[in-house]
Amino acid sequence: MLAPKNRFQAHRIIDICQNPLVYHVDFLNELAPDNPLELVTGDGAIRSIYTPSMSAIFENENYREHEDYYGVKFPSIETFILTKAAAMESKKRDRDAFDVFVSVFDEEPSAFKAKWRKLVLTNEHFKKANKKIVEAVDEGNAIEKILKIVGVEDAKTEKLVRETFAFLSE
Repeated sequence: MLAPKNRFQAHRIIDICQNPLVYHVDFLNELAPDNPLELVTGDGAIRSIYTPSMSAIFENENYREHEDYYGVKFPSIETFILTKAAAMESKKRDRDAFDVFVSVFDEEPSAFKAKWRKLVLTNEHFKKANKKIVEAVDEGNAIEKILKIVGVEDAKTEKLVRETFAFLSE
């Protein structure tokens, strides 16, 4: 179904453990970022939310593919984080910092740090994203937002959250 708020999103309700959950998709059109995307099924057009920094999803094969969706590119964990970096600085957006935390927390720390560092050193978009995340974590309220969503605001949990961001390049 089309998202009621944004023309670049679609939602699908999926039952997981007898709970209806909303699966959310943003559409990125790398070939014509200003043109609407026509859906094969559904009514109307959905716009692309593509921004210049999102080109990293399509450059250097920084994406994942799924055998059931030939030709559809899904952001790698690194590029997903890249797309969330600017929003982490926003005082109003709590979820983006949490999205980055959860994504990185699920990765093997040393391997992820090595991949991230290589991207920061070789790609200007990742370098800028790294700087924004460092600022959001060290000077902003990213940690506070994450702890609020987790619902545990003790020193042990804060330490765990901060350690998760150890992948960042200085």
